[in-house]
Parts: sequence; C-alpha cells; structure tokens
Amino acid sequence: MKSLRKAAGILIAVCMLCHPGFSALASDEIMPEEFSASMISNIIGNDGEPAQDEDVPEPGAPYYVDSVSGDDSNDGKSPESAWETIDRAMERKFNPGDSLLFHRGQSFEGHIVFTSSGTEDEPIILSSYGEGGLPVLTVRDGMPVITLKGNSHFIVDSLEITAPDGVGIFIYAEDAPSRDITVQNCVFHDVFNRELRRNSYSSNCAIVLENDRGDGLLENITIKDCEIYNCDFGAHVYGISREWSDNYESPEKSYNSDIVFDGIYMHDIRYDGLVIQSCRQTTVKNSRFINCAGKCSWACAPVWIHHSDGVTVEYCEIAGSKNAIDGMAIDFDGRTTNSTYQYIYSHDNNRFVRNCCFDSDTRNRNNTIRYCYSWNDGGTSSLAYRLMNTAEWSIWLANSMENLTFENNTIVNSGAFSFAGLKNSKIRNNVFAVNNGWASFISFFYALGAAFTGAEFDNNSFKGMVAPTGAKNNIEFSDSLTEGDPYMLIDSSADYYTEASIGCFAG
Repeated sequence: MKSLRKAAGILIAVCMLCHPGFSALASDEIMPEEFSASMISNIIGNDGEPAQDEDVPEPGAPYYVDSVSGDDSNDGKSPESAWETIDRAMERKFNPGDSLLFHRGQSFEGHIVFTSSGTEDEPIILSSYGEGGLPVLTVRDGMPVITLKGNSHFIVDSLEITAPDGVGIFIYAEDAPSRDITVQNCVFHDVFNRELRRNSYSSNCAIVLENDRGDGLLENITIKDCEIYNCDFGAHVYGISREWSDNYESPEKSYNSDIVFDGIYMHDIRYDGLVIQSCRQTTVKNSRFINCAGKCSWACAPVWIHHSDGVTVEYCEIAGSKNAIDGMAIDFDGRTTNSTYQYIYSHDNNRFVRNCCFDSDTRNRNNTIRYCYSWNDGGTSSLAYRLMNTAEWSIWLANSMENLTFENNTIVNSGAFSFAGLKNSKIRNNVFAVNNGWASFISFFYALGAAFTGAEFDNNSFKGMVAPTGAKNNIEFSDSLTEGDPYMLIDSSADYYTEASIGCFAG
C-alpha cells in the first residue's frame, strides 16, 4: 500500500558568516564599459604573453609578493626577497610547478594575467603565505583581478578578491580546451556592486567562466568552498548555445563539461546568482544561495540552467529571492535537457518553480524535480504572481516542459500551484499544501489545462486547491504529511549535507 512521506529532509549548514548589504549608486553615475575577452589584450604583449624576465629558472619555484616589506628590485624567490607589486610579478613567465604567493593580511592592486599552463602533476598555483587574513587583491577599472586565458592545470587558493568596477576572476578557454582548473577557499565581494538601469552587464561577475564559441571549451573546472557576496552578479558560465550558434554540433562537442560548484555560499547578490549555460555533466551541490536576485526590474533567479544537458543541482538551500518576474529556486531555461534539481530546501522565494522559454525551439525535455521541500514560496504574493505561477503562459499549449518528472516533493504554504504547459509528464508522490485565499479557484482554473497535456498525476495529496483533472490515487491530506524539519544537525565529519533521514514514498 502506498503512503506519503513526511517531508524531504535537507541537511543545511548552520554556521555561515554574515556581511553588510549593498552600496548604492548615484543615478547620474556613469557605468563602465562592459568587460569582454578582447579587452585582455590591453594588458598582455603582442605575442599573447605577458612581458617576461629573460632569466627563466627551473620549474617548480615559489615566488613571493609582499606589499609592505617587498621590493621590486628583489628576485621574488623567498619571503625575505619578495617583490612588492603585482606588476613586477607579471614580468615573470610561470612554468609548471611554479607558485605565486601573496602575503596574508596585505592588499595588492593590479591585473594578474596567466596564459601559461601547468601539467597534471605540476599545476601552477596562485595562493597566499604567512600569517593573517586572506590577502586582498583588487583592481580599480573594468578589468578582471585574475585572468586565466587558455590555461590548464591551475589552482587558485585562499585569496580575497574585490573589483568595484570589474570582474573577480575570468577563466577563458581560447582556441583549445582549458582543463583541470580549481578555485578554492576564496572570498569574492563588492565586485561590480552597483544599481544597474538595464540588464546588459552580466559579464561583470565575481566569477566568469567562458569559452570562445569555437575550439575552446572548459573541462573539469571546480569552484569549491568559496563565498560570494555584495556583488551585482555571482558566477556565470557561458558558451555555445544550440539555436544561437553556427558552431553548435552536439552537447558532447560543443558544451563545457564537468564543471563543479561545491560548497558555495552566495548571498546578497543584486541580480542573477549562479547561471549554468552551455554545460553538460555539471554539478552544483552543498551550497547556499541566500537573498540573491532581489533587486532588478528584469527577470532574475538565484540558480538557473540554460542551454545545458545533464546538470544536477542538489543539497542546496535557496532562499530570499524576491524578483517579481522570476525569483524561483527551480529554473530549467531554454533547451535544458536531462537535468535535475533534488534535495533542495527552498523557502521565502517569490516562487518555487517556473519554466521559461516556451516556443518550439527552446522547450525543455527530460528534466526531474524530486525530494525538494518548498516552504512559503509565494505564499503571500499577489494575484498577479499566481497567474504566472504556471509552467507556461498558455494553459492549453504544452510546448515548454516535456517529459518532466516531478516526484516526492513537499510544497507548504505556496501560492497557487499550477500544472499547465506540461507535456507527457509525471507528477507523483507529492504533497501540495497551498494556503492562500484565492488558491482554490485559481488552481482549479489551471487544473483544467492539465487534462489536455498528457500529464499524469498519481498518489499525490492536495490541500487548498482542486486536484487536477484525471488525477488518480489521491491521498487525503493531513498535517502529518508536511511534518519534519528541513534543518538537521550536521555530521561534522561529512560535507554540508548528507542523505541521512531523508524520507521517501514506500511502494
């Protein structure tokens, strides 16, 4: 006999740092030029390499930069003979196994550009040394603080990065794949942190991962244990899109692959948080996205997937997104296929889920939403929100979300939850506790559309809304079906989240 689970349990990290909010931009302030890859040529030589010392030592050497006690006439080969400035450090060609280290507790200004690569056994390392807080790296123009252009086998570790007018770190695959790059234990803040009047500056992010739309692809890139806050945009991955590029062949040949975001704490982001575009076999996990995508007049969301295949977002908390147009925790956008959101704790967002891009060219297929707990997503929103809380604008035309599996989710205190726009989809083993004065009427209105779309409803429980036409094996609602605290104690020996105590349906 089938029975409903109590709630999808999510283990959420209970100790996170808090930081101040946004700084304002005067309405008459001039916005800088949007950053693009071509601008990097301004700070490297004509041959595509930074200016270099003639004396190139054996590989595997550490180099030190000390803005307090260093001197650019030094050789940089020891803490006692450290360089003073980034400009001096960039005169050196770095070889496999080399490391460039900045003194902790100090600040450094300048452009760090690497075009050389390490090897699998000897990556190039950019990091810190000494005692104190993370070294602070910054620039005062519209350029990135750190640029990795056409690199492979590179590690960026334990740095604090800020760029009021520019980009935090820019990783760009040019002419050939860039592989095996890790950014870890870094803090990004106040990167292009200003109020924009139009949506045209999304390349000015804390982290930008991009390919050249040609032979350059990003492969095996890991961003882990980083904090990103007080920025306009968080982290964006760009590349070839299916119907927008003549170079597109297939996901295997055209998409960035094996990108991992793990242990990210992103908060207080004005506009889009994490955007995964033109990727395959990509994972976002063990992360928190708090108060992202709340301050713009265009559509923004905390975490969204666009023109990608095989992306998984799991074991994440997504909360506080108040964007009036989007603002949802779950977002499959433009030609997203074979992707999954699972074990997501979503709360206090403008909505829990909404699908976008509804025409026949951009419809999304074979995606899954499961084991998620949504609380108070759109629960106090206006009627206008409820009319948009559908998988698509049209009630009758199911062009947008095809072969969706929506299972084992608990929706509590939601605005009206609708099922229009779903084609050949399965909605099963869920609890819908819709608590809103208009919810019953609006949900009934949308439920009619589901009868024409091929959506199958099985073994669900509905409160505050009319069950969709054709739903079978409905379970009578009781409060016990929504009991269970998404917050649990953390096993200190594990990562942020584990699958322990996650309830599920019994077959």
